[in-house]
Amino acid sequence: MNRIHYEWVICLGCSLMMFCSNGIIFNIYSVFQPYLIRAFSLSNTQSSFLITIRTVSSLIAVSLCALYYRVFQVRTGMFLAGLCSAGGFFMFAAARNYAYLLAGAVSCGMGYGLGTTIPIAMMIGRWFDKSRNFAMSLCSIAASAALVGFPSMITLLIEARGIGFSFFVTGIGAAAISVAGFLLLRNDPEDLGLRPYGKESSDDGAPDMSGEKRTVAVNKRFHNEKGLDLSDWILVGGAVLLMGIAANTGYAHLSVLFSSQGLKPEAIAIALSVYGLCLLGGKLVYGFLSDRIGSYLCNWLYGFLMIMGYTGLCLTGSFPYFLFPAVAAAGAGMAVSVVGTVAWAWDLSRESRRDQTIQRFQLIMNAGGLSFNIVPGIIADRCNGSYIPAFIILTLFCILLVIMIQTEYIRKGASRSPILYKQ
Repeated sequence: MNRIHYEWVICLGCSLMMFCSNGIIFNIYSVFQPYLIRAFSLSNTQSSFLITIRTVSSLIAVSLCALYYRVFQVRTGMFLAGLCSAGGFFMFAAARNYAYLLAGAVSCGMGYGLGTTIPIAMMIGRWFDKSRNFAMSLCSIAASAALVGFPSMITLLIEARGIGFSFFVTGIGAAAISVAGFLLLRNDPEDLGLRPYGKESSDDGAPDMSGEKRTVAVNKRFHNEKGLDLSDWILVGGAVLLMGIAANTGYAHLSVLFSSQGLKPEAIAIALSVYGLCLLGGKLVYGFLSDRIGSYLCNWLYGFLMIMGYTGLCLTGSFPYFLFPAVAAAGAGMAVSVVGTVAWAWDLSRESRRDQTIQRFQLIMNAGGLSFNIVPGIIADRCNGSYIPAFIILTLFCILLVIMIQTEYIRKGASRSPILYKQ
């Protein structure tokens, strides 16, 4: 029976919100970071502290998400969060001293915490009964899209018109994107007289147990009813914490890592664009694969890419030809930090507690970023400006988190692949 597939428009609206409150705040901001250091004569520690303040703000925002979305409908709440993100860049544009920069970091952190993964996962959960991982990956690639071409454009704009004007233009863009996303989004399928995508399949006769549907069956049979106890939280919580450190701290310091190794701004912009393109592709492939072969096998694949990428980044100073392969592997592997953690929550928690688990994962990830964000700058100040020692530590964290999350999947019986398992 034909019907309107408005759920894909919902994906577009969520993608716009992700671009505004994640892609711009994290990925495009990193292009500004070396210029901020020069324009305001910041130390490496002060530069890292801005990221720390942003992380603290986002951590507070994530902790308030449940209350926030009881006050506001999801659509409205995401729109207001997007305006908060745009406001942070307007504050950066108006900055005359370090206090302005701190205020901008707080505003950006609030926009990110209130407007990205948690409400988007809520939207996807309402609008999709199947293909949830793929839909989530479609939304999350918008954050990576901010790295494809935009770093070069922002670099040219800064060089031509200055950092203040460039921040202002970016803020205008963020506000416009928020308005567009708000106009596209709807809170529930019932608002348009529709059903969640795939819901009608429950009316069919014999269930189709191929591919993605078999993945759902494996998940429900083996671990959904069990939930997470204290020992589970030690493993999965530790993995999510380390993921927050590796993803948030690692990317936030990529540009200064390259700068400290003597790369030119143009080369740094290209490297960041390669990272973003591979991150975008990695998210899309993760969603597609995990709906079919399960997250457990995807975790091994993406964990390997993540570890190899960060290892290569540590060696680019001595072996410059490692730069683009390392950036590509790190970008593709880090896709698990967004799509994967949501899939972990959907796989490992009770169905009735999925939204709460996603919120807790986001809190833990932000806490991870907060706990380590200032460390690379401190280490660099004590290592003649080199960020390589910090990235060696991040590589070790990547190895440990893969071991922890895969151990949890095995403990919960969630390591069975739908390729091998037959109902």
